[in-house]
This record gives sequence, C-alpha cells and structure tokens, in this order.
Amino acid sequence: MITTRRNILNYYIKPYINIAFFGSILIFGVFNIATKGLELNSFQDFKILFLLFVLAFLCYYFILSLFQIIQYAPILTIIDEQLIFGDTTYSINNIENIKYTGRITIPKKGIKSTMLNNKEGSIIKMKDGTELYLFDHFYDEAHLFKSFLRQKLFPSDYIEDENSKVDIEKKSYGNGTFTTSEKINTPQIIKDGNSNITIVKKAPNNSPFTSTKKEIPIINLPYKVFRDSQFKRIRGILIWLIPSYLIIKNLILYPKSINTNGKIVIITFLLLLIYYHSRYMNYFVLEKDHLLIRNENFFWKKEQIELNDIYEIVFEKEEKYRRFRGLLNKRYMRIIYKDFSDEKYCADLLHQPTWENLKKEFEKVNIPVRLEC
Repeated sequence: MITTRRNILNYYIKPYINIAFFGSILIFGVFNIATKGLELNSFQDFKILFLLFVLAFLCYYFILSLFQIIQYAPILTIIDEQLIFGDTTYSINNIENIKYTGRITIPKKGIKSTMLNNKEGSIIKMKDGTELYLFDHFYDEAHLFKSFLRQKLFPSDYIEDENSKVDIEKKSYGNGTFTTSEKINTPQIIKDGNSNITIVKKAPNNSPFTSTKKEIPIINLPYKVFRDSQFKRIRGILIWLIPSYLIIKNLILYPKSINTNGKIVIITFLLLLIYYHSRYMNYFVLEKDHLLIRNENFFWKKEQIELNDIYEIVFEKEEKYRRFRGLLNKRYMRIIYKDFSDEKYCADLLHQPTWENLKKEFEKVNIPVRLEC
C-alpha cells in the first residue's frame, strides 16, 4: 500500500489563515458598527459599508475555496489493484488514460478558487468517463505517486538510461510512505517492499495510456548560449545603478560624510541587494548532450543536466503574477525529469525571442516544451 502526503503549508495553513485573517477583520468591523452605529449620512460611512461587503465576499470566497480543496485534493492511495481517491475506490485496470503533466482546472461552473485554477497536475481518466485530478501543489512528493502508478501500468516500459549522470536528489519508497533518500547519480525505479500489487495486464502498442518510454537519441548539439544583457532590463540596471551611486557619493566623493558604522551598513545593504537580484539572473548553455545553468553575477555557478534525463520542460511565469505583464513577472525554466520530479531556475533577463529560440533547440532533440511565459 502507498499513500500520498498532503503539503502542510499549502493544504492546511494557507487556506485557514486566509479565512481567519479576513474573517477576523469582518467580525471586528461588524462589531464596531453594532456598537457605534452607522447612519449612512456621509461618504465615509458608505466606504465602511462597501469595505464590509468586500470582506464578506472574500470570506465567502476563501471558505468556498477550502471546500473545493477538500473535495478535489483528497488523500490518494494505491492498494492491491485499487486506486482509492478520497472516499471512492476505483480499479486500476479501469484506467483509460493518464495525463501526467500539464496545467489543469477543476470542471466546475461558477466561482473557482485560484488555488485550483490553472495549476500543474495530472488527470486520471477512467473508462466510464470519470476524471480524477491530482494537483501537485497540495501534495508532498506527488511525482513519486505518478512514477509508482506509471510503473504499475507499464512494468515493461519503466526503463531509464543507465548512463544518466544527473546529480539530483531522488526519492525512494519505503515502509508504506514516501521518504527522502541520499543523492544518487542514476534514476531510481521506485519499488514497494510491502505491497502485493501485481498488474498482469500490459498495455499493447495501441494502448491509450501515455507511455513514457522514449527513444534515446544520439545528441550532439553545437555549443550555444542563451542569455541577454542584464543592462537591457530594469532589474539589471538597478542592481548596479544604486550601488554605483551610493559608493561614489558616500565612499569616494564624500568619504568623511559618513562614519565607519554607516559604511558597513551601506556595504551590507548593497551586497544583499546584489545577491537577492542575482538569484533571478540565470542563463542557459546547450553543449553536446548537456544543459548548463549559469548565472550572470555568480560566475562560479555551473549546474549540468543530461538532456536524456529530461521528460519535459516548461517556460513559465511566477504563479501569482501569471496574468500580469511587465515588472512583476519572474520567468522560470522548470525542468521535469523522467521520474516527474522537477527543478526551477529563474531567468528573468531573457527576452521572449530568446525563450523561443531555446524552445526550438530542445525540440530538435525531441524534448517537449511548454511555453507559458
């Protein structure tokens, strides 16, 4: 038997904090009006009343969101040949198709929670047309559940490249729960030591299942760098303009205008400023069969990933700013590995044409790319 674990922060803490925060303000406002009265004879009174209506709607929205989360993010369990989705049990043999990755939204009319709208996840479709939604956001190590389910559906297709050299933190399965293992250099096949699950049925060549076995091409890409100058973006200009101004004014032109403690404070502030913004200044290099992640200011950073270990790549914006344009955006490359684990690298300096060119290069070696930024 295996079971998922809900994410404590996203499933338990955030929804209840939202309800408690706006609910407490609403209760305080209603209590204040009840004791002092509201005569609606001034514009200020109408503003207070409007604010109360807004707070009441927000409380209703977050309570509705909580019920939707409880309904669409239950505990998932696989035992023998059964998939238990909350209180409902389905036979694994009745699964018609699985979409392992992609953005999904609950099929509900009316108000939908932003927590269940356009989120990364999976869709398990049964033969009777029932669709089960797995939102990665609400589970710890959701990729392990997907990988385990895929192994049971495709026992002969769950084959990875033995020559993989990606040094990422993999996960192992043990004692009925998902636990973290040490770092290993080869992809790990997740095995269940306690379960008696056996899937006799194997998918034929024309199976509707989404098989993940891919031909491993002989990759020999030319050396290409995908980067844009940091001095062409607001983030890059500010990161050096502010330090240059403070250093020239307080440390060079007027060194006596500020004491030693003040200089230490300025230098500390500048270092923190540079460090904070530099984290978003990654760029990418393709060389032969490797993807290299470098950084504009952290020149010593060099992470290497084997292209053969990549299942899918997503170019995306920061989740909370997905609908906005301009300065609020942070653009990421999210790499989904063949065991469905993922890593994100922010590359906020890259322009749209650079992302599109990088997408074309990945597609040359049959790596699917979703351009969502």
